[in-house]
Amino acid sequence: MPEVKLDIFKLNRIDEIGLALLIVIPIIWYLTFIFRRFMVNVKNGQTFTISNIKILKHIAYGLASLWLLTLIYLQMMYYYIGKNVEFENVSISNEFIDIDGVLLSAIFIWILAHIFETGLKLQQEKDLTI
Repeated sequence: MPEVKLDIFKLNRIDEIGLALLIVIPIIWYLTFIFRRFMVNVKNGQTFTISNIKILKHIAYGLASLWLLTLIYLQMMYYYIGKNVEFENVSISNEFIDIDGVLLSAIFIWILAHIFETGLKLQQEKDLTI
């Protein structure tokens, strides 16, 4: 059986890694909260409003920052594990999970926010013509 060596006293970056993970949790909570608020607004018939546009933009920026933080966190973990954990028969690769979908979702929601903005302008013009 391979022997795993992990020296806890050499792990001086553990606080930064834990802090990076603790930053991600409030972002996910915030995104869930504002997405719920967006869905309640749409359910109540308030589709093309300034608040919905701002919510969609916040969701897009939050997802983009979540993508960036996850990418940085994965790189830090690769560096951290590669330097501090030794395996005899296992190699650590730099291949990570595919997180590009989060960035594509952020771009899609950002575009959707601009579509909602155009819809709001059209609705305001329609209200002025009547």
